Amino acid sequence: MLLLCLTLTLYNPGLALAMPMGMAYSIDSKHHGPVSCDDDIHGWHLIWNDEFDGTQLDTSSTWAYELYDSWQYGFGQWGNDEKQFYTQENVRVEDGVLRILAMYEPNSTRLLDLCWQECFERCIKADKVEGTADFQGCMDGCGNTGGRCANVQSTGISSGRIYAKYRGFQPSFRHPVIRIEAKIRMSHAGLGLWPAFWMLPWHDQVGSVGPGEGRYGRWPASGEIDVFESANNVSFVHGSLHDGRQVVTHATRLHPPATSYHVYGIEWHRIGMMRWYVDGQYYYGTNTTDRWWTNVRGAPFDQPFYPIFNLAVGGNYPDMMQEDGQQGSSISIEQLQAMLQSHHHPKGVTMDIDYIRVAQQQQQQQQQQ
Repeated sequence: MLLLCLTLTLYNPGLALAMPMGMAYSIDSKHHGPVSCDDDIHGWHLIWNDEFDGTQLDTSSTWAYELYDSWQYGFGQWGNDEKQFYTQENVRVEDGVLRILAMYEPNSTRLLDLCWQECFERCIKADKVEGTADFQGCMDGCGNTGGRCANVQSTGISSGRIYAKYRGFQPSFRHPVIRIEAKIRMSHAGLGLWPAFWMLPWHDQVGSVGPGEGRYGRWPASGEIDVFESANNVSFVHGSLHDGRQVVTHATRLHPPATSYHVYGIEWHRIGMMRWYVDGQYYYGTNTTDRWWTNVRGAPFDQPFYPIFNLAVGGNYPDMMQEDGQQGSSISIEQLQAMLQSHHHPKGVTMDIDYIRVAQQQQQQQQQQ
């Protein structure tokens, strides 16, 4: 592996300041920590990683599955008009990677049963007594309102989503810069695909606060960090920050597209800077300390965030990112089904994650640079 150490000055008009490029490092082979030209000077230290070398996901101390279609949080289709139904079986650890599978399951009794299972769990959680009219009313309201469970079955699109329930990260006074990155590829491109590696706020008392709540309000008012998003032909990557009222975002073209492995990462600075990288190369940066709706300096990016991997199918973002004059027009369910069932990938489409790694930089060592 050849690593070149260069100091570049890049200019981003949106920031109106000269921005020195963060020290680029590579963690491009398994079982290696961050690699720099001089670790003693640059001081990057691997603090957490998952290489996905086993045969199952570590749900005892790290990961949890995010399931179903988000009605359990009080809103449907994940707030973005997405068409997939998340299940645990669509997430696998095999061949040294985390594999998220999106597929079309025509007239799926599996998805129908899982939808009713979610209703059952919700009604039990609401202290309804099984076998009573009150319980049956709860079940009907959950599964039959708007034909929800029947629609899940007829749509027949399943996929997977996981989040690092017990892992929240943010820079601190002692460790003022952290780097979070993952090596990802898509098995195929396809109209309506929406792979993402992103982060939501974490609460140290309960693990993940989930997409339904947070310190500054319901998602996404408490903040969202998008490390990697792409869609459709997956020839580009978007890096973004959200706070519920505005989004700061930037896209760059991928060469080759996301059907080849790339390392997507952010460098998060305590001084109020977020920088985005592809394969160690800086492409965008913005500040995290002001302009946000909370009027609290640094908020909502003044708290730990946890990583998420998911592969959505359909939704507002793929609609918006269409080309050939189709931007914003809705991609139909039939188009999504045909894409997943096409001869190029009859068993579906996978998002393969080779690893996720988090490194930090010591304050004293950062000052020496």
